[in-house]
Amino acid sequence: MARISALSRILPQDVTGAELVPVVKGGKTRAAAVADVVAPAAQPFVDAAEAASLAANMARDQITDLVKPENIFVDVALATAEAAVAAGTFFKLVLSAAGTAEVRQRTAGGSDLLYSENTAAALRSADPVKGAALIGLPDGSSVQDAIPRKRYTLKQMGVNYASTADQQTALMNALTIASEDMLNLVAEPHAIYKHGDMLALDGVEFDGQGCNFQALDPTRSRIQLTGARPILRNLRKSSLGVTARTSAYDAIGVLARDATDLLLENIIIDSGGNAGILLDNVQRFESRGTLVMDTRADAFHCTNGTRDGSVYGHTAIRPGDDGFAVVTYGGSELCENIRVYGARIRQGKMRGMTVVGGRDVWFMQPDIDETECAGIYFSSESSYGTFGVRNCGVVGGTIKNAVSRAGISQGAIHCNGRAGSLTTPSGEVLTNTVEDIVLMAPKIRGCGAGIRAGVTFDDYAIGLDALNLDMKDLRVSSSYHPRAFALGGKNIQIRGGRFANIGGQFMTTVGSLAGYLRVRDLTIEGVCADAPEAKNVFLFNDAAPNLDIAEVEGVHMWKRGAAITAPFNYTKLTAAQRRIRGNLLDGAKAAEPPTLVLSGKTYQIDLEGGAYAEGPVGVSASESTVIAADETLAIIFKPSRVIRCTWMATRQSDYSKRADITLSGDLTYSVPTGTAGIDYVAIGNAYYRLTVVSGALNALNAANVAQQAITYDSDTGKVTITFTPIGALNARIQIVGVG
Repeated sequence: MARISALSRILPQDVTGAELVPVVKGGKTRAAAVADVVAPAAQPFVDAAEAASLAANMARDQITDLVKPENIFVDVALATAEAAVAAGTFFKLVLSAAGTAEVRQRTAGGSDLLYSENTAAALRSADPVKGAALIGLPDGSSVQDAIPRKRYTLKQMGVNYASTADQQTALMNALTIASEDMLNLVAEPHAIYKHGDMLALDGVEFDGQGCNFQALDPTRSRIQLTGARPILRNLRKSSLGVTARTSAYDAIGVLARDATDLLLENIIIDSGGNAGILLDNVQRFESRGTLVMDTRADAFHCTNGTRDGSVYGHTAIRPGDDGFAVVTYGGSELCENIRVYGARIRQGKMRGMTVVGGRDVWFMQPDIDETECAGIYFSSESSYGTFGVRNCGVVGGTIKNAVSRAGISQGAIHCNGRAGSLTTPSGEVLTNTVEDIVLMAPKIRGCGAGIRAGVTFDDYAIGLDALNLDMKDLRVSSSYHPRAFALGGKNIQIRGGRFANIGGQFMTTVGSLAGYLRVRDLTIEGVCADAPEAKNVFLFNDAAPNLDIAEVEGVHMWKRGAAITAPFNYTKLTAAQRRIRGNLLDGAKAAEPPTLVLSGKTYQIDLEGGAYAEGPVGVSASESTVIAADETLAIIFKPSRVIRCTWMATRQSDYSKRADITLSGDLTYSVPTGTAGIDYVAIGNAYYRLTVVSGALNALNAANVAQQAITYDSDTGKVTITFTPIGALNARIQIVGVG
C-alpha cells in the first residue's frame, strides 16, 4: 500500500460523501461510504432529555438582564423601591448623581444587595470623578490615574506674571479649567501673583517654582485643595495687612479639605490671620519641607478626622498659637495615625506641639525652643469640647525653655484629661482621658518662669511610660522651684534617665495619684539646687488612697551641695503602698522605710515580693503599727531561704507584757522535732523548721501570742510564718539575716 501522504488529493468541492473508505468491524476490513460513517459519529453522546435540561439552564444563566424594565427605579428612596415589588423580585436602584446602580433582591424584611454597577452615562461622563475614574485597573488604580496629564503654565492660561495688579480673575479661571480638565499647572519661577479673594484647586497638581501668591485681603486669603490627589509644591503664600486673629476658614493660608492622597512640598506661609496650613478631613497625606511664619493661629493644624499621614521637616517661627496641632472637636471623627518627623518650633505664643483629641500620633525628634506654654501637650479640653487622647508619644528630640508665661503652671511635657466621654459620628465612644503616653529619650533643657515641672501627668491621665529622659537646668529663681516630675495620674513608669541641676525636688505627688508608680534605674544630680531646705528628693505630698504601690529602686542620687537629709518623704504613704529599696545617696545605701502589705486582716512582710527592705529597721511602733486582736502578722519567703528574725511585741493593755524572741529557720531533710504546722512544715520530701535562738517561746505565747503557725503554699512556692496576737499589740519584726 502506498503511503497516504504520497497519494493525490481530492479537492473539497469534489467530495460528495459517496467515496469509499476502509472500515474495520468485527475483525474484518470492509468498505463504507464516507457520509455513512462520519454522520453518526458526529452526534453528541447525550440523550434528548439531558440536552433539553442543559439548554434550559444555560438560557436561565445567560439571561440578558436579571431585572425587568418595570423594576428599575431611578433616584428614589430604597424603601419606596422595596414597597413596589414582591418578595423574591430582583430590582435595580439607580443613583444618577453618583453614577451607580445597585442590583438588589426583595426579601421579607427589606432587600439584599447583590452587586453594584456603574451606569453607562457615568462611564461616558467627562466628570473627573466619573468616566475613566470608575474603570478599575488590576493594581487598584483607575484608568484616569493612567492617563498622562497635560502640563500648562499660568502664562499659557492667561495669567500675567509681570503684573502688579490683582490677578484674582485670571488665576481663578486657570485653576477652574485645570480642575475640570485634569491639567497640571506650573507658575513662572519666583513671580508674585496678587489675588484679592480665595483660590481653589480640585485634584490639581500645582508647582509654584518658588512663586508667591500674595493675598491682598488677609480675611479672604486662603488657597483651598480638595478632591483626589491634590499636589501643591514650591509655593510661597503671604498675606498683606494682617492685624488681628480670626477663626474664619477664609483666612487660612493653605486649606486642604475633604481630600485624599494629598502632597504638600516646599510650602512657605508668611503671615496670616488664621492657621498657616490646615488639614480638614484629609485621608492619606504627606507634607515635606513646610515653613510657617508669623501666623495669628496654629502654624500647622490637623482636624475633623484627618488621618494616615506623615509630616517631614515642618518649621514654625513665631506662631500665634501652637506650632503643630492635632485637634479633634466633639461631633467629628477622630484624628489618628499621624507621624511628625523633625519638626522645629521657635518662639511660640502657646504650645510647641499638641494632641488635643487624637489617637496614635507620634512626634519624632522634635526641636522646640521657647514656647509660652508647654513644649509638648497631650490633653482633652473642656473649653473646646475636644476628645481624649490615646497611644501617643515623643521619640527623642529636645524641648528647650518651655513655659515662659508666668502663672501658666504647665510642664515642658504636659498631660491632663478630664471627666466624661464623647461619641464620634460613626458611633465610637471615647472617654476624655489621656491614656498610654510614651516618652522615649527626649531631652528637656532649661525652662521658663511659668513651668511647674519637666513632666506633668495630672488628673485623668492614665498610663505614662517615660524611658531614658535627659533633663537638665530646670531652674527659675531662688523662690520658685520647678521639679522634674509632678504626678497625679494613674499607672506611671519612669525607667532610666539622667537628671541634673533641678531647682526643686525630683518628684512630687498629689492625692489623685493612683494605680502603680514605678521608678527605676535613674541618676539624679544636683536636685533641690534652689531649695536647700527641701531636704527630700522624692516628696509624696498627700495621702493617695487609690495608689496601689509606689516602687523606687536603683536610683543613684548625688547631693552636689544640696542639703538633702532624707531622700524620701514617704510619711503620707501607708506601709502597704511603699516599696523603696536598693537606692544610693552619694554612693552609700540610702535609708529605706519598712514595708508592710495589708492583705485582708493580715500584715505581710513578703521577702520575695519586694515588700521588705533588709536592714535594722523593721515594723516600728513609731509608725503606729498596731496589730489588732483580730489581725495577724506574717513573714513570707521562699523555703530555700535561711532566715533569722526577731519578734518584739508589747501588749497595749499591759506594757509589762513584753516579748523578745529570735527565731531561726532553715531547710532540712530529716523530720524535725516539735509540732507540724507550728515548729515545721513539710515541703515534698523536705521540711522547713523553726528554732528558738533566744527568748522563751512559751513566754511569748503566754504574754502576747495566741498562736504561731508555719505553712507552705505549693502554688506560690512560699513559706509563711504567722503570729496571731492576744489583744492589740505594738509589734515589730526585725529581719536579722536572710540567706
